[in-house]
Order: sequence, then structure tokens, then C-alpha cells
Amino acid sequence: DPEQLSRATSDGRMLLTSDQDFLELHLSWMGEGKGHAGIIYYSQFHVSVGTCIWGVKLIVDILSPEDMKNHLEFISP
Repeated sequence: DPEQLSRATSDGRMLLTSDQDFLELHLSWMGEGKGHAGIIYYSQFHVSVGTCIWGVKLIVDILSPEDMKNHLEFISP
């Protein structure tokens, strides 16, 4: 997980995940002063594929890459 977030960050890309480990990783990285390009989290058990796609599009349309820096955004049903 840290390697995936590091790679996404070095590429300047947000990470879309349903893995709850990234929620804790976000908190630990913020506590350590590390940065990332943004994490978008959705629950694969509660969010349909269509809602997930709609949520990502909405986030990209509303929030700039700078807004998403070190930010954790949730997609909910």
C-alpha cells in the first residue's frame, strides 16, 4: 500500500481505492508530514460502479489537483 501511494504521488496522480488500509495510511502520512496527491475512497459493498464513476467525475470537475493534495475524499451511495 505505501508503495502504491508513493508511486501515485510521484506521478502526480490521485489514488482511487476501496481498501480501508489507505484510510490509516493517509492519517499516518499526515502525522509524519508526508504528502500525497490525494486519495478517493469508496466502499465496494455500498457504492455501485456507476456511483463510483459519477463520484470520481464530480471530484475531478470540482476539486483541482491542488485542492486534492493531501486530501482524503469519500464517495458515498
